[in-house]
Amino acid sequence: MLDRKELTLLKVAALLHDPPHKAWIVLGRYRVGKAPEESGDREHGLKAHEREALRLAGEILEDTPLRDAVNLIFSDVVRRADRLASSIDRVLHSSLDSDEIWGTVDLVNMFDPEHGRIRNEGKVPDRKAVEAYVRELRDVLRETMKSKDYVTAYHALYALMEALWFKNVGLVGPADTRVPTHTIFDHLYATATAVNIVADEAQGSYGGFLVLLDIAGIQSFISKARKASDYWAGSWLISAISWYLVREVIEKIGPDCLIMPTARINPFYLTWLLGKVRESYGRLARIIEDTFRNLVRYGWPRDPVIPGSLVLALPGNTLQILGATAGRSINPEEGLREYFLRRYINAWREVISAVKEGLGGDVDRALTLIEDVPPMMLRVKVVKFSDVYDELPSKIGRHAEALLYHHALTKLFSKKLSETITVEPGAFLSWDEAIGKDRNYRLCSICGKLPSVTTGELPKELKEKLLIKVEGGREERLCPYCLIKRAIRYYDDRKGVLGRVVERLVGQGVEIREGGEVVFPSVSDIATVWAKLELLRMINEVRNTEVIRALLNEIIRLLSGKQEVSNAGMPWRRGLRLPKVEEPENIGGVPAILRSMLSSIKRKWGDADPRYLLALLLVMEDAENLILGRESMLDKAVNNLGSELLSKRMSKVSKSLKRYYVILKADADSMGEVLSGRKALISYRGDWRKERESALSLYYETVLGDRVLSMYPRVKDIVRESAKKLNEVLNEYEKRFNLKEDHRIFIPVSLSYHSCASRALMITALRDVRAVEEYGTVIYAGGDDLLAIIPAVVGVYGDNKVRPTLIDVVIRTRSAFWADTENGFLRGAGISPALRATGRSYSLMISHYRDPMGALIEQAEEGLKRAKSAVVKSVSSKKGSDKEGVRRKDSTCIGYGRGSPKYVVIPNGTGKGSCNVLRTLEELFTMIKRGILSEGVPNDIEAWESIIKELLLRNHTAKKAVSALKYILDRNSRPPLREKVERFAEDFIQGLKDLTITVEGGAETWVPLALFRALKLMQGGDR
Repeated sequence: MLDRKELTLLKVAALLHDPPHKAWIVLGRYRVGKAPEESGDREHGLKAHEREALRLAGEILEDTPLRDAVNLIFSDVVRRADRLASSIDRVLHSSLDSDEIWGTVDLVNMFDPEHGRIRNEGKVPDRKAVEAYVRELRDVLRETMKSKDYVTAYHALYALMEALWFKNVGLVGPADTRVPTHTIFDHLYATATAVNIVADEAQGSYGGFLVLLDIAGIQSFISKARKASDYWAGSWLISAISWYLVREVIEKIGPDCLIMPTARINPFYLTWLLGKVRESYGRLARIIEDTFRNLVRYGWPRDPVIPGSLVLALPGNTLQILGATAGRSINPEEGLREYFLRRYINAWREVISAVKEGLGGDVDRALTLIEDVPPMMLRVKVVKFSDVYDELPSKIGRHAEALLYHHALTKLFSKKLSETITVEPGAFLSWDEAIGKDRNYRLCSICGKLPSVTTGELPKELKEKLLIKVEGGREERLCPYCLIKRAIRYYDDRKGVLGRVVERLVGQGVEIREGGEVVFPSVSDIATVWAKLELLRMINEVRNTEVIRALLNEIIRLLSGKQEVSNAGMPWRRGLRLPKVEEPENIGGVPAILRSMLSSIKRKWGDADPRYLLALLLVMEDAENLILGRESMLDKAVNNLGSELLSKRMSKVSKSLKRYYVILKADADSMGEVLSGRKALISYRGDWRKERESALSLYYETVLGDRVLSMYPRVKDIVRESAKKLNEVLNEYEKRFNLKEDHRIFIPVSLSYHSCASRALMITALRDVRAVEEYGTVIYAGGDDLLAIIPAVVGVYGDNKVRPTLIDVVIRTRSAFWADTENGFLRGAGISPALRATGRSYSLMISHYRDPMGALIEQAEEGLKRAKSAVVKSVSSKKGSDKEGVRRKDSTCIGYGRGSPKYVVIPNGTGKGSCNVLRTLEELFTMIKRGILSEGVPNDIEAWESIIKELLLRNHTAKKAVSALKYILDRNSRPPLREKVERFAEDFIQGLKDLTITVEGGAETWVPLALFRALKLMQGGDR
C-alpha cells in the first residue's frame, strides 16, 4: 500500500511525463538533444519527447522536495495512468504501427471540429521561453525545500504548471498529433487523476473509487428570497459547503482527485492555496496573486462557481491517508460514505457557529435548533473501479480501458427511485421548541413555510445586521434557515458573519481583503444602475466644488443627522458604512461600469475631493433610500439647497431612472448528453445512431482536416479502420448492457475528455461572471448554468449607442459560451474548447424592484422551461424530413407582468450565427429609443397580427406577410430616416421570414411576430 508521499510523487511524475511541447517534438518541428553516452539505462531507448520530459522534470524538480519523482516518470504506474487517461485515443489507430509519425500541431475543438481550430502550423515554441518557464516554476518550488514540504510543492506545481507555460510560451499544442482534440495539459492533469485508480494495484487490475457527492434540495433552499443578498447567500453557501466537503481530500490527497468541477483555475482552490501559503511562502503567494489576479483579487472566492454535485476519483487507501476510520463499516465504500456525511454535518455546524459568533447571543437558541439538521440532504454514491472492470464484456479485451471510466461514471449517475426524492428544509425538525406550547406562531416572511424564530424583541443593532425592515406596519420575521441566509452577507471590521464563514469553510488563512467585502447591491441598486451612472457623470463635470460639498453635506444630514463631513474622512452613519477604498475597481459587488466611473473621478479629482466622496456615497448607499421613492433623499437635498445648476442637471438624470430589473436564468442545452458521450459532436446527414461507424469516420477526418488528409496518403484508411474498431468496441459494450437507441454512445467518456470539459465549464463560468459584473451581480455561475440580476433595459455607452442591457448580457454570455470570435476556444491561464456541441437557453424575468422576489424566481424558472421546449422550424424546409431545418432549444424567453406574466420565446440565432436573432431584437429596440422608429410600432404589429397570421395560412409562404410587416415599419418611421428603416427591414425580414417557433403547449408563431411581442414586453420594463 502506497503511503501519502509515494502517491504524491507518482502524481508529480504523471504531471511531467510528457513535455508541454510534445506535439512539435513528435513531428520533428522542435529538435531536442540526443541522450549523452554516459546517461545510462535511464535514457536508453527513449523517444525524443520522452528525453525532453526527463530533462525538463529534472531541471524543474532539482533541489525541491519533489526531486525523487523524476525516477518515477516511466514507472509502470505512470504508464498505466497514461493509458487510462487517453483510453479512447488508444483504441483509435490501435491496429497500426505505433511508431508511424503523422498528424498536426493544430488544436481542434472536440465539441465542434467543423468550426473550432487553433492553427499552430508554422509556429514553433521559442526555446528561450521554454527555459524561462522551467526557471520560474523551479524557483517557486525551491521555496518549499527548506521545510521539505512536498505537499505544498505539489499544490504549487498543480496550480501553476499550465498557467506559467501559457504565460511564458503562449503556444499550447495537442496531447496527440493524430487525435488533436484536447490540449497536452488536459491529458497531463487527467493522468495525475488516473494515478488514483491504478496506483498500488497489480498489473491488469484497477483500484480506487469514483465518488459522487450530490446535495439535494438546492433549488428549494436558494429560491426562498426577498432580497438579492438572500438569493446570493443561499447560492454561495452551497458552493462553500461543497468546497468544504472536498477540502481535506484535496489538501491531503491532491487537487487531481476533483474531476468535476475542476480545481484548475478554480477560485475556491486558488484562494484556499493562497491562504495556506501566504505566511510561509512569500514568493509562491506573490506568483499566485500575479498569475491569477482576477480570481484572487478579493482574497476570498466571492462568486459561487462550485455546484452542489461533485465527482471525485480517490485511491483505495483514501481513509488511511485522511486518518479517518470506517466506523462500524467493514468496507471502504461505506467508510467513504460515512466520512463525507460527517464532513457535511460538520460544514453546517461551522456555519451555525460562525453565525452565532457574528450576531451575538440573541439568536443562539433558534440556531441551536437546526445545528444538526442542514436544510438539504447529501447523497454519497461510491463505485469501485475493480468491480466496474469485472462487469465489462470480455470480448472487448485490451480495450476495456476505453470504457472503464465511462462505465464507472454511468453507474455513478444511475439513480434508484428513492434517490430522486427531495426534501424541503426543516422536514426533519421538531418545531415544538420553536413555536412554544401555546402553538401561537407566525410564518417566516421569506419562505412562507416555516415558523419564524425572530418573533421576540431583537436588539436594534441586530435588526440592522439582518436588514430586517418594517413594511406596512409589519416587521420581517425569519425562520432559522432564512435567518442564516440573511446573516451570511453581514461583514464588518471584526469579520462579522461572512468573514467567519469564509475562514471556517474555505480555509484557515483565507481572509476578505480590505475593499473586498460584499457591498451587495439590492434589486433597487441594480434597477438604477444607469441613473447612478448618469449621476456620476454629472458630478464629474461640475467644477464648482462648493456646490457639490453642500449637496454632500445635505444628503448626509438627511440620512444621518450629521452636519459636516471633513475632506480627509469618509461620510459615515450608523447603518451607512462606506469602507476605506484604496482602489474603487476592487469594491466587490458594485457593477463594474460604476466602479470604472468611480476610478475615473478619483484619478481626476483625488480621494479627498467632495466630488469623489459624493460619488462614492451615491454608489454605496441603497438606491431605495437615496434616489427612489416618492420623495427621495437626493431630490429633497437638491430642493433644500435651491441650486439652479443642480436642478437642471437632475432633470437629465431623472430620465434615466428605472424601477425594473431582470432575473436572468440560463442553462446549457443537453449538457448531460455531452458529458456522458451521447451527443454527436459533428453535423451528420444521416442518423448517427444507426450509422455510427460512418459518423465516427467523418468526425475524425474533420478533426484532422484537409491538410493532414492530403499530406499523408494512408490517413483516410487509418481513420476508417479506427472508426470501425471503435464502433465494434462500442457495439459489444451496448449489447452487454442492453442499451437502447436513445442511450447509444457517440464517444466513450475518458478522463481526458472530462478534464477538457470540466476546465471549459470553469473558464466559461468565470467569463460569465465578468460579463454580468459589468452591469449587475452574479448569483451562481457554473459554466453550463447561470443565475444573475441585471438592469432591465437601457444602457448608454461611450459611443453614445443605446443598448437594451438584458439582451446585451444574453448576447455576450451566449457568444462567449461558443467563443464565437475566438476560433471556438476560450483563453484564460491556458486554452479550453468552447462547448459548441450544445446551445444555451435563457429566461429573462422583467421585475419591479418592489415585487416579491420569491414568486419572480419561480416565474423565471417557468420561463426557462418554455425556452427549453422551443422548436424552431423553417417553413420552407426541403425534402419533407422532420429533421430538415429544425432546431431545438437554444432560445430566450422574456417574461413580464405581475401575477400571471406574459411570456415570449424567440430563438437566439439561426444557422448563420449563435445570436443573430437576438441582435435583430437589440437593433429594433435601439431604433425606437433613438427615434428612428416610433414607440407604437409593437402595438401596430399587434393590431395587424390576426391579418398577418391569416396571410401566412392562406399563402403557405411568407411573401404577403412580409409586405404587411414592411408597410407597418414604413408608416412608423420618420421621413428623413425612412430609407434606413427600409434597408433594415429588408435584411431583418429576409433573414427570419422562413422561421417559426413553437413552445410546448403553445401554437406555432412566426419568428418576426415573436420579436415584436418580445419588444413590447421590453418596453414594459423600460420604466
